[in-house]
Amino acid sequence: MKSRNSRAQFPGGSVDFADAAFSGGEVLFRNAEFSGGTVSFAGNGLGGSAEFSGAFVDFTAAGFSAGKVVLDLAAFSGGTVSFNRAEFSGTRVGFAGAEFSGCTVGFTDAMFPGGRVKFTGARFSGGRVDFDDAVFFSDTVDFAHSAFSGATVTFTDVHGPAPTGLLPQHGSTAPIPNGLTVPTAWRPVSPQ
Repeated sequence: MKSRNSRAQFPGGSVDFADAAFSGGEVLFRNAEFSGGTVSFAGNGLGGSAEFSGAFVDFTAAGFSAGKVVLDLAAFSGGTVSFNRAEFSGTRVGFAGAEFSGCTVGFTDAMFPGGRVKFTGARFSGGRVDFDDAVFFSDTVDFAHSAFSGATVTFTDVHGPAPTGLLPQHGSTAPIPNGLTVPTAWRPVSPQ
C-alpha cells in the first residue's frame, strides 16, 4: 500500500478512516494541514478503530490548527508512525484508549502550543514512543489514567511543563512508571 497525502488539506467536513488497517507500505500525511472539520481514525469500542501494524504512517510537520483529529482506541502494534515536527496549535487530537504495543511512534520536535491533545486512558505496553525535544505549554496535553507497562516512552530535552496526568502529583510517593524517561525538573518532589 502506498498513499501520498503530502501537503493534503483537511479544512472542513468529515473524513473517516475508522476500520482502516495500515498494515504495510506507507501512508503520507507529511505537511498536511488539519484546519477544520473532523478526521477520524477512531473506533466505537466494537472493533472499529484504525490499526497501525507494519506500515510507515507519516504525519511529519503536519499542522493541527483547528477542528478535531480522533485516534481514540487506535491500535499501534507495529511499524512506524511519525508526528515529528508536527504542530498541535488549536485543534483537539484524541488518542483516548489507544494501545501502543510494538511500534515506534515519534513526536520528536513536536510543538503543543494550543488546542488539546488527549492520551486519556491510553495503554503503553510495548514499542517506543518519543517526545524528545518537544515543546509543551500549560494544560495542552493530557495523560490522565494512562498505563505504562513495558513500552519505552521518552521525554528527553523537552521544553515547558509536564503534561497533565503523566506523573504522580508533587508530594506523592508513587514511583514514576518503568520505561518512562522524563526530565529531572518534572520529577515529583517527595515529602520529607
